[in-house]
Amino acid sequence: MVYLPREWKSVNVDTYEYDHVHVGPFNEAMDVFGDGSVLQVATPGHASGMSSTLVRGSDNRYVLLAADTGYAAASWENMVTPGICTSRKKALTSLGWVHEMAHDPNCVEALANHDTQTEQHVIELPY
Repeated sequence: MVYLPREWKSVNVDTYEYDHVHVGPFNEAMDVFGDGSVLQVATPGHASGMSSTLVRGSDNRYVLLAADTGYAAASWENMVTPGICTSRKKALTSLGWVHEMAHDPNCVEALANHDTQTEQHVIELPY
């Protein structure tokens, strides 16, 4: 994990290990609640410890919060990596996975942290 400790001085940061599973571009994820509903999926490239969040509803539909894997939907649509990468090769692999997931019929929506085209809205999944 790469972060600037001075920026997190007053925050209690707990790290976690990924489990080797069949989810994500590198088959690594951490099941937040142990029921498969929320997964932190390893999507390195921009940063070594980068994770995307996969939120699954009981109907097998999902929302993918791609974090900084790409700065906007255009990133995975056009395979444009972030400007700063710890590994451009891993960034491309992660973007390819996000692209694939975003185009899956079960995907309700895929979102990036910095997409200026995203308007505030509510997404509901059955649980």
